[in-house]
Amino acid sequence: MLKKTLQWRKDFKIQSILEEDLGSDLATAAYMSGIDNQGHPICYNIFWVLDDEELYNKTFGTEEKRN
Repeated sequence: MLKKTLQWRKDFKIQSILEEDLGSDLATAAYMSGIDNQGHPICYNIFWVLDDEELYNKTFGTEEKRN
């Protein structure tokens, strides 16, 4: 399973996401605030920002591109 995961990461150039400029459009899509009772950070995801079709397509691509 590990070999398959590593091969998938290599095939799809997953490391390249680190160099991508995601812009500030998604800054409102999630934020960190506080910790839970076990000391883990709490992340809030605001999914309604993706109701904007242009932002959604910019983030996830069109169905045609995904295929």
